[in-house]
Amino acid sequence: MTKRKDAWDEKLQRHTGGIKESEVRQIAKELFIVLQDAQTSNLQAVRKKFSLPKYSEVAKIKVEPASSRTSERSRNERSEKETEGKENMPPQ
Repeated sequence: MTKRKDAWDEKLQRHTGGIKESEVRQIAKELFIVLQDAQTSNLQAVRKKFSLPKYSEVAKIKVEPASSRTSERSRNERSEKETEGKENMPPQ
């Protein structure tokens, strides 16, 4: 989820059948644990099926903790800003 206080407002709650943000957070945590353990699970049939190109190889998508994605996003944004700054500089 996001760190914004209004990420899951009343309007979104109405459109999702009354589901509260706390419920979504709990489910997301449980899903994250399941996805982390998928590589080593002894139940591999579904993972193998969805690793096929026919299913866009979605089972091969790596699951990272939110903190890793946040730091990677920050690095990418800094890199983009540096590149934009260099493009706007006059030649020397």
